[in-house]
Amino acid sequence: MNRSYRLVFNHCLGVMQVASELAAGRRKNGSGGATVLTPPHIWRHSLGALVLALSGALAPPAQAQVSIAGDLWNWDGNNTWSPVSPMTTPNTWDTNIFIFALGVEEGKTGTLTVSNGAKVTGDVIHVAYSGYPRVGGNGSVWVSGAGSRIDINGMYVGNSGSGTLTIENGGV
Repeated sequence: MNRSYRLVFNHCLGVMQVASELAAGRRKNGSGGATVLTPPHIWRHSLGALVLALSGALAPPAQAQVSIAGDLWNWDGNNTWSPVSPMTTPNTWDTNIFIFALGVEEGKTGTLTVSNGAKVTGDVIHVAYSGYPRVGGNGSVWVSGAGSRIDINGMYVGNSGSGTLTIENGGV
């Protein structure tokens, strides 16, 4: 059995569609052929924008931050090591110390995370590296994101334990 189809313009979607030759045509309304968008039509057209807004696609960019956590120690230059409290700070962090150590005690872990364009400055960072009996710790430094950087005079990684330095996604 042969069938014929025709192209019709769908005013709601704004596209040409295939329809059966038996399909009823568009009826003109009493206002001279103008189409009035009723609330269901309005919702249909704005649903895409609503989904995009709720999906997080319009979320603000992540903020630059430096965070340190775990087993953290500071060498004050007078043969004294002192613990450092975990912290998170925005933008730039100046260690302002001679040596900053991560994960120097046995079985402990320390981490330094520099992300989203943050910057760490200072003299020396030791990552699982110490010259005294505190050995066997784990330390890690993670630098990620465009503009994220560590500007220091030296870094020692993994002399007395295991240490890792990860630089990715445009970090320096």
